[in-house]
Amino acid sequence: MAVLPENVSEIQNDNVLTFLLRANRIVLNPLDIESIKNSYQHIFSKAGYTFSTETLLYMTKQTQGFAYAFQLLGYHLWEKIIHSSNKTISISDINNILDIYISELNRNVYFKVYSDMSEREKEFVQAMVKSKQHKVKSQVIGNLMEKGPNYIAVYRRKLIDDQIIKPNGYGYVSFLLPYFDKFVEQEMILDEF
Repeated sequence: MAVLPENVSEIQNDNVLTFLLRANRIVLNPLDIESIKNSYQHIFSKAGYTFSTETLLYMTKQTQGFAYAFQLLGYHLWEKIIHSSNKTISISDINNILDIYISELNRNVYFKVYSDMSEREKEFVQAMVKSKQHKVKSQVIGNLMEKGPNYIAVYRRKLIDDQIIKPNGYGYVSFLLPYFDKFVEQEMILDEF
């Protein structure tokens, strides 16, 4: 159910699955960088592998705190290194699995997230991508969409609640999901054909 909060609501409201209405619903925040880093280090070092601090931080950053990405990247790295006699994990090892990692994020999560967005939400994230900035001022998004601050605030709040974007300083937002900007950019190009 990663990043699909509306699907949780759908399931909870199913007439046959009423027992889920009695279940507690927990909204998970992104994992903190320190926990991800320590988990990767613990798991891989326990199996006899070593990282430089730079490599460990690089790997951690690829997840942006997204729990599914944390699991997926760790899984693909594990699958790659168990077939190697080298016990030192490098940035190039991580780069060698990024294509499959990103492809699976796109296929398993981002396609569903994006297809379930309203047209206005899509316009919002497309404006973020068009800005070509990591963190985007809401005013820039409004200018690109040709909409006022109140209009932008509605979709900003919805996308934050849906855990697609996050506040990133006063008046700024950035994508919460790793490589989601690349997915949106790809969808924008596909829409042109």
